[in-house]
Amino acid sequence: MESGRTAAQIPFEVDLVEGKTDFKYMKVAGKALELHDLGMTYRAIAMRLGVDHYTARKAVRWAEAIRDGKKSAPR
Repeated sequence: MESGRTAAQIPFEVDLVEGKTDFKYMKVAGKALELHDLGMTYRAIAMRLGVDHYTARKAVRWAEAIRDGKKSAPR
């Protein structure tokens, strides 16, 4: 019969990432906002940039918050 191990006994390692992680929506935000300002829909922006429409919407909203000077941009 084997003895059980508790979670505290199981070795666990994680590599910590230094610096700020840029998410996909952050990378496409500038171009997404530019296309949105031209009147394109989120779906059209998504097709153009190769992302889904939820990412396009989040990118536009994040870029608008930065542009409009809100203290903290949504994540």
